[in-house]
Amino acid sequence: MLQKTEILNIIIGVALMTGSYAIWKDTRICLSIALGSAIGGANFWALYNIIKGLVGDAGGKIKFAFFAFFKFFILIFVLWASIKWLPLNAVAFLVGLSTVVVAMSLASLRGASATKQSP
Repeated sequence: MLQKTEILNIIIGVALMTGSYAIWKDTRICLSIALGSAIGGANFWALYNIIKGLVGDAGGKIKFAFFAFFKFFILIFVLWASIKWLPLNAVAFLVGLSTVVVAMSLASLRGASATKQSP
């Protein structure tokens, strides 16, 4: 699931960047989408690994709970720093952040349809 979601996130991000450049010819919009997509993908990857550790490892639950807590503050700081110091288009940045949600949905739908078709 993780690999499918990562690949779909990249494909969706590149498609949105290409489409936005074709329509508006603004590199700031493209870079905002790219940064948002990268942050969203990195956040999903970190959450996936933290949850996998919380579910799978009986002895290290406190360690992974600390990582989840710490990851949240890192995410908030990265989002704040990006908005504060980089010349981003806010709407394009949010669109980029949202690509991982679309990628997860598509990966889940593809996985569900594959399990229905198998005998």
